[in-house]
Amino acid sequence: MPTMTISRRSALAMIGAGLISSPLWAASPIGWPKQLRYAIVPNEGDNAIAGYARLLKHVEKKLGIPVVSYPVNDVPAVIVALANGQVDVARIGGESYVIARRQGNVDALATEETSEGTGYYGGLWVRSDSGIHSVAQTRGKCLAFNGPNSTSGYLAPMNYFMKDLKVDPDKFFSRIVFAGGAVPAVLALVNKQVDVCAASFPYEALAVKQGLVKQDELMAIWKSPLIPNPAYVVRGDFPKDFRRAFLSALTSYQDEVGLAALPGGVKRIVATSDSEYDFVRQLEQIKTELQTRAKS
Repeated sequence: MPTMTISRRSALAMIGAGLISSPLWAASPIGWPKQLRYAIVPNEGDNAIAGYARLLKHVEKKLGIPVVSYPVNDVPAVIVALANGQVDVARIGGESYVIARRQGNVDALATEETSEGTGYYGGLWVRSDSGIHSVAQTRGKCLAFNGPNSTSGYLAPMNYFMKDLKVDPDKFFSRIVFAGGAVPAVLALVNKQVDVCAASFPYEALAVKQGLVKQDELMAIWKSPLIPNPAYVVRGDFPKDFRRAFLSALTSYQDEVGLAALPGGVKRIVATSDSEYDFVRQLEQIKTELQTRAKS
């Protein structure tokens, strides 16, 4: 499958540019796309991207249309590309899905089931040799969040700080940075650039699996409530028969090697719905409070 990288700027510039030509395939049903453009966020690591490539080959075979993968620079670029119709499908976290649905016609069709079910946990992590054993001991330390659109790497811990601990993170910590992704946040912690980081348990496990972090090198000092797993989303303007076919292609994927390469130890891909992300919408109230505070 061909690939192309999209940044937020190039995502906007590509509107209507017709940069990709697809091979000749058999005629697809009425209203189906001639090719399926899938956005991949590269901060999940090279192994994960290879895992998605195997999945997309399966989807391509099932749908009978070419699939073009786009490694995209960051999640905001995916949201822009979905809203502008520059990509058709993607796998994005709960917060990003809620934003994408609000900004454009996007539906959540499927999610991943792991050993923990169809949800996962966010965490606050420290180095095991840091001498820090509780959140209280991180006062005055440096914290790395994942990114402002991250459910587990920003909203969930912010909800914990503001609603449960009743503290202002800007005052509680000496410095707060956005690492640009879960794995980068973990690496910043390992490399002693920060003292504590926010990252989900699946991504910490992914960093260990990829050899970026040693087993037991990091320790969780806080665990969030269960957060719904990322969604496989599709543009809502596609016909229902295409969306059903795409969902069937995803849920029929049984490649154990390919599933194991996806973040978090995926057992299978299952159907989901928009209502499964209502908890994320509740967390968005925290984001609204933060935005209001920043303007005041």
